[in-house]
Amino acid sequence: MADIRILSNGVTLVAERDPNSLSAAYGVFVRAGSCLEHPEQHGISHLIEHMVFKGTRGMSGQEIARAIDDLGGDLNAYSSKEFTLFYSRVLPHRGQAALRLLADLALQPRFDAADLTRERQVVVEEIRLLEDAPDELVHDLLEGTVFRGHALSSPVLGRIDNVLSFDASDLTDFYRAHYHGANTVVSAAGAIDPKQFFEQAQMLFAAMPPGQAAAPVAAPSPSRGLEIRERPSGELHVTIGGQAVPLADPAVYAMQLLLAIMGGGPSSRLFQKLREESGISYSVYAYDALYSVAGMFGVYLDLAPESLRQAITMVGEVLTSLRLRPADHDELHRAKEQVAAGFILGLETTYNRMERNGANLLLLGRIPTVEEVLANIRGVSAEQVQAAAELMLRPERLSMAAVGPWPEEVTVEDWTFLS
Repeated sequence: MADIRILSNGVTLVAERDPNSLSAAYGVFVRAGSCLEHPEQHGISHLIEHMVFKGTRGMSGQEIARAIDDLGGDLNAYSSKEFTLFYSRVLPHRGQAALRLLADLALQPRFDAADLTRERQVVVEEIRLLEDAPDELVHDLLEGTVFRGHALSSPVLGRIDNVLSFDASDLTDFYRAHYHGANTVVSAAGAIDPKQFFEQAQMLFAAMPPGQAAAPVAAPSPSRGLEIRERPSGELHVTIGGQAVPLADPAVYAMQLLLAIMGGGPSSRLFQKLREESGISYSVYAYDALYSVAGMFGVYLDLAPESLRQAITMVGEVLTSLRLRPADHDELHRAKEQVAAGFILGLETTYNRMERNGANLLLLGRIPTVEEVLANIRGVSAEQVQAAAELMLRPERLSMAAVGPWPEEVTVEDWTFLS
């Protein structure tokens, strides 16, 4: 059971001790991500995440690098649509040192102009690497299409022209607007002493300015479209999907079971039809991305360009079948076992527990218990799964993205296979 404390400046602390764990994980979550950026700021949260490792007011970049190695574990960070996380995984006796270093990075960044000049180029190369990874890029393209016109459509990495335009004052202004107590959760899990963690975290984070909690982002409007990036290749990467329910919606459990039945494993309908029966695609699966204001789902497949029309038809047949007929007892049982096992197995590491606790508190304001989640999964009926399919898989809700050699004989109209 996680223990939660809130400091007078709004910083939320959460600790979950596991007496059987041999490691400890710590994380500082800040509600600063691409969803909270204005168009001219796209990419700034990610650039700030990079820049904190270049130097703080008390440590140089080289000293930070040495301190990370001295921990004996690891320390890193990532940016997302809705938050930035600085985290560390260490052996128990290095926990206090790890938390001190995380606090220094999150609270004391220097934003040196010379460092920024170099790091901007590093981020530009990261963006170019994504452009050269079609199996990753295609997911960003689908999300941009599904949420077109909304803050969720902007890529976390930003755009090259934006990144090159940021100066130190831009970073400082954004940092001051978002890095404050009301936007911060500090999470610890594993082989920790909760009392010691709370005392140290209060000492380190009590001086953080309180600030105002980020205003809720409006839900996105429905969107539908097709995004194609031509690339010379022997393989075409395709995603088909649309909007789904947000993170806190009770229907999220029916949606997860729907995706498991649709494309969650070797027995799923898409895998059986497109790989086992036809051999059209080597990798085919369904997935989701859930946010506090909205969610999305996607179907990914790779294939030879000449098989595109046939593959689209097959995907359409599977999606239509899920709308028209409820899953049978055995199919629903397998999906529940798969989703429940995935959830439980995901809690086996101290890092995952730390991340789950921190993200849930930041985005939902609460941590659903393990028992609650499992009961919700097991309580979903076949009719609820079919209702989720009817909501999500309607033709007017679907978009498509593709990266690779688009076949000349396939017109834009061909992708509207469900209309």
